[in-house]
Amino acid sequence: MAEDQAQFMRRLLSTFRAEADEHVAAMDDLLLMLAHTEPGPQANGLVETLFREAHSLKGAARAVDQSAIETICRDMESLLSLVKQGQLDWSAATHSQLQLWVEDMSHLLSTQVIPQPVSVVPAAVPARRVEVSPYHLPANDTVRISSTRLSDMLAQVEDLAVLKQGVAYLADEMTDLCREVAGLRNSWLTGVRGLRSMRRAMMAGSVQTAGAKLVDKLTDIFERDAIQVQNVESRMLRLLRQTQQDRHTTVGMVDGMMSEMKHVLLQPFSALLELLPKLAYDQARDTGKSVDIDIKGAEIEIDRRILEQLKDPLIHLVRNCIDHGLEMPEARERQGKPPTGGLRIEVTPKDAGKVELLVADDGAGVKLDQVRSAAIRHGLLTEADHPDDSTLLDLLFESGVSTSQMVTDISGRGLGMAIVREKVEKLGGEITVSSQSGQGTCFRLLLPATLATFRGLLVEVGVAAFVLPVASVSQVLRIVPQFIRSVEGRDSLEWQGVILALVWLADVLGLPREPVEEGRHVSLVIVTWQGRQLAFAVDRVVGDQEVLVKGLGPQLKRVTYLSGATVLGSGRVVPILSIGDLMKGAVGLTPKQPATGQMPQGARQPTILIAEDSITSRSLLKNILEMAGYTVLPAVDGVDALAQLHDNQVDLVVSDVEMPRLDGLGLTARIRSAPATRDLPVILVTALDAKEDRERGVDAGANAYIVKSGFDQEGLLDVIRRLI
Repeated sequence: MAEDQAQFMRRLLSTFRAEADEHVAAMDDLLLMLAHTEPGPQANGLVETLFREAHSLKGAARAVDQSAIETICRDMESLLSLVKQGQLDWSAATHSQLQLWVEDMSHLLSTQVIPQPVSVVPAAVPARRVEVSPYHLPANDTVRISSTRLSDMLAQVEDLAVLKQGVAYLADEMTDLCREVAGLRNSWLTGVRGLRSMRRAMMAGSVQTAGAKLVDKLTDIFERDAIQVQNVESRMLRLLRQTQQDRHTTVGMVDGMMSEMKHVLLQPFSALLELLPKLAYDQARDTGKSVDIDIKGAEIEIDRRILEQLKDPLIHLVRNCIDHGLEMPEARERQGKPPTGGLRIEVTPKDAGKVELLVADDGAGVKLDQVRSAAIRHGLLTEADHPDDSTLLDLLFESGVSTSQMVTDISGRGLGMAIVREKVEKLGGEITVSSQSGQGTCFRLLLPATLATFRGLLVEVGVAAFVLPVASVSQVLRIVPQFIRSVEGRDSLEWQGVILALVWLADVLGLPREPVEEGRHVSLVIVTWQGRQLAFAVDRVVGDQEVLVKGLGPQLKRVTYLSGATVLGSGRVVPILSIGDLMKGAVGLTPKQPATGQMPQGARQPTILIAEDSITSRSLLKNILEMAGYTVLPAVDGVDALAQLHDNQVDLVVSDVEMPRLDGLGLTARIRSAPATRDLPVILVTALDAKEDRERGVDAGANAYIVKSGFDQEGLLDVIRRLI
């Protein structure tokens, strides 16, 4: 058993190393692009992507106990957070520091020796922690082949799919050409018959003139040309029949090869889900909780490329369920629940080549009032907005929105769920969340089983062509412009008894819009995405066809509105549009840009109270906060801090834990018990880093808990900005 666990750990670390290499390479590319990008929206987008790469790698490193890489990623997050929020300008020094960190991680990955663990799970853990559906590989009819070679083979087969579309295009073109030649032949024969009638009329009058001779000459020419055209038509018809036969044969062969290659590259979900037991146990142990995992459907197969991209989202979801969802054992017992929380992961095949991945916990459920407050702080809602529960739950996927009451190195930054949605949508999938207070939260991911082909709707905007996934298209309409009305300043139309917003696809993509000529119809594509519907106006709808998906390459890893490209039978390369990006761009769901650190003229500077008995630590904190533009009130202990709170308007308290007369925990409890200071943010900065100490801070009501041994002033300032 110990040897099995050691092999599992080696395999897990090997998987991490490959994933980490991809993240580090992506960071290196992003830094190179930032070095040649002027400040502006494009640079901001690159910084956001770099932030997410660091966040994802941090979570993966934590899962396999790679603390050095985790620490570097956390430092990168803190620095990039300052840049994102306008507190730090991008400079050569900033770029150099980030580049050094990336090089450090690259060095660690290239030199680190994989440990040989004795066991993965401590002996105190019950042997049966996870229930996984059995999956058995066939005993024979198998062969070992590298995944790289399989990917190369699939790429070659996909090239044959382009050839298949090319043959179909040629057959259609030849059919049209044959039709034109037949029409030309009929026209010539009509002319020949007319000339003959004219000649007979002229001969009946016994008139032999130069005109009659000309008619004879033209008749001979038309008859000869008609015979030649007929011969050409016969040859083209033979070629057409042969082309159609070749088309039928090619389609059968390519479709068969594509189907077989897709199955070759399928992997069971167990290849991904096997890392979750250790991840969940470690996360539960660090937070003082207990968890049982029930995994079902691990034998269901899915495209290996999708499985690789699902690793980060699944880690984020599991960590989220344990950290945010499950209650402490004592709290669960008070509610009549078993002390051990339940985490359910289930894979189910669906119709139309889809697979559903369910991740659910039986915890406290999402606190919607906290979601609303976080959304208001980030400008996604106003105090006057009162959205329904479904809308509030959807806001969990917006960058910066977090329900965590304690900002720590594990959670509270509000980035994980945004990464989950981005990854899932990039795969052409959807994610939804449901929650019931006191009973738990459930995330459902609907994913394609394969990535190679799908049905696409080809549309045109001006001279540009684009492909929309047919799976997201509810209907295609042609309406007269008079049906378009204005509702609250936006174009809309009534469709099946519902008022739909109407958006011009050209406006969303930033392309020039063609004017609608009088009497001309407007082509509309009704799109449905995660329960929302929208009408996109396009210039022309060409039709639907099978689409072969091609990636954009590492240089265009994340281009807004594009999820890939395809090659038409004519050889034309056409972008594939991301429905999720289009919906966000159309209805304005993208997060607002964070405000800069500059305070408006005349605005009151926030006041921070520091409670610290060490004059050295107190002076250090005071200097850091004053340099950041805050007004600072020092206090030597908890009693002095309470007196300061009574006499001054304070926006946030930073306190040590161990102090004479009244310690930080007692101070926090007193702050929470007084009506005037009940909602005042409190940050505990202490040398006590044990799990029990963190729990005491949470119980006292602290908003954040920062350990001095890993103290980072940028991290402290980042937490303060999030709380006030």
